[in-house]
Amino acid sequence: MLKDENIISKDFSFEKVYCFKNQDLINLAFPLNNKNINMSKLAIFRLKIRYDFGAMWLSDYIDNGYLEDIKI
Repeated sequence: MLKDENIISKDFSFEKVYCFKNQDLINLAFPLNNKNINMSKLAIFRLKIRYDFGAMWLSDYIDNGYLEDIKI
């Protein structure tokens, strides 16, 4: 989906993926440390898929710069 929306390059791949549970939701966190990401397109895309997938930034879970009960 990210490649189809031209958010990441065709040769992009994720090096790590983390999974954590928050209440009844299972979440996937993808570190985006790659320079080949169009962050503005990603932000808009996240808003478009929010209703269907519950897409959030990891920072939505962080209070004051740290995670309390969520283990990644």
